[in-house]
Amino acid sequence: MKSDVIRPDGGDFWATCPIETIRPLLDAIGTAVFVIRVDADGDFIVELVNRAYERVFGIPGPDIAGRRLADMLDPADFTRVAARYRRCIAAGDVMEYDGEVVLQGRLLLARTTLTPCPAAGRVVRLIGTNADLRDRRAMELELQAARAGADIANRAKSIFMANMSHELRTPLNAVIGYSEMIEAEIFGAAGSPKYREYASDIASAGRHLLDLVNDVLDFTQMESGLVGLGEDQVTPGDLIREAARMAPLAAQSAGPVLDVGRIAPEVTIRVDRRLMRQALVNLLGNARKFSSPEAEVRIGSEVLADGQLCFYVSDTGRGIAAADLPLALAPFGRVEASVSAGTQGAGLGLPITRAIVEGHGGDLFVNSQKGVGTTVFLALPEDRVACADGTRPVASIAGLKDYFRFGGRAVTDTDAALGDGLEDDLPFGAILLDRTGQILRYNAAEARFSEMRPDRVTGRNFFSEVAPCTFTDRFHGRFRDVSEGRLASALFSFVFTLRRPWRVLVEMRPGADPGTVWLFVRWV
Repeated sequence: MKSDVIRPDGGDFWATCPIETIRPLLDAIGTAVFVIRVDADGDFIVELVNRAYERVFGIPGPDIAGRRLADMLDPADFTRVAARYRRCIAAGDVMEYDGEVVLQGRLLLARTTLTPCPAAGRVVRLIGTNADLRDRRAMELELQAARAGADIANRAKSIFMANMSHELRTPLNAVIGYSEMIEAEIFGAAGSPKYREYASDIASAGRHLLDLVNDVLDFTQMESGLVGLGEDQVTPGDLIREAARMAPLAAQSAGPVLDVGRIAPEVTIRVDRRLMRQALVNLLGNARKFSSPEAEVRIGSEVLADGQLCFYVSDTGRGIAAADLPLALAPFGRVEASVSAGTQGAGLGLPITRAIVEGHGGDLFVNSQKGVGTTVFLALPEDRVACADGTRPVASIAGLKDYFRFGGRAVTDTDAALGDGLEDDLPFGAILLDRTGQILRYNAAEARFSEMRPDRVTGRNFFSEVAPCTFTDRFHGRFRDVSEGRLASALFSFVFTLRRPWRVLVEMRPGADPGTVWLFVRWV
């Protein structure tokens, strides 16, 4: 209840009016209201609770009217409530807080709005309203219990899958080993040449199945937290060279050409060497699978201006459509184009790689366009990067956004590139907001991800109506800085909570009109 409602005339009516005169007014209000008298010695006396209060909390007013608050509440509850009352009195203004107390044997969980009523130079009454939060708390507890149950079930599933994967590997290794012995005719001729062909097919199928089992094992171990990270000091160059030697790409004479790009010099990183190498091997393997023999694959690393180190694997293969990126990054996700192309795999390469990088406190980002190619970035946090002598490394590139290019240039360099609805051609989300957050333009890629049609969201407020999860200092604060010219741009990772949580890379850039801001959203 606001102070201008309690004191409509700005005087001391609510402070000095007899309680019996106030009672009919407050009983006519549908909100739970209570009145506390503040004695000269600082004691708090319950003068009145209205009918709505009695109805909501089930406490008869005559049972508590005229009683000292200290006599009705548990000492710990009274100390907490009295401290809030005194802060409100000292501030001399409306105060709002959430809290719970046990009154008359009943648990009261409410959002309280407290208004001080002064007369003759001191506060003589406090009038408060209570919004019952018990149903909301019960719902929160139910959700917490459901989430805990789901976590336990998921962990049990992961442990089961990890154990089963181990059980499967033993017989598979035997199948592969014996079939290779038959194929090599170690103990004499196998007879018909067909037997050697069959043995070769058995060994090939066994190795493929073993690869799938290993992928499942790696993923379930990462997912269930069973993998402890090593803390090895290694150079990016060593990891890249090891991955290039181990990757399936190296064994494909007719496959894409592998080019090792720039490697951040004189830098060491603190990582689990085996897992980070596996992450790079996975990316190189994907680049081979989804690229033609004429394509190019490049691997390298850069030190970013914010101190992070970024590995990248880039190819000029078939690319991934923006709408298919969530599926490609989901466990066991197989994009239809890759399935029809006859490529093999369980769809765990990218999820395993992301789990490895996030386990190191880093991030995985994908920049891809169908028919153009794909670049995957693994960004490791600043505290894992140092020079050999312990000093801060010198940046070799300004930042991650320098990698995100479309058609050979950064689309966001000029707003003119997005005129006449050209934002719908972008392979990532693009949203134009005015300075108040009203949506002016909303492109097709973003609509596919959010499942919100552009005509339904255009004209609505992005922060209050479309994505309330962004109304935070981290997101809205940066938007305000860009819209008001205090920042030329902003690039950061964020988690949208729409129909499900989505991790995104957000880039903010000023629009052509003053105060407008482009949001470029790369869903990862």
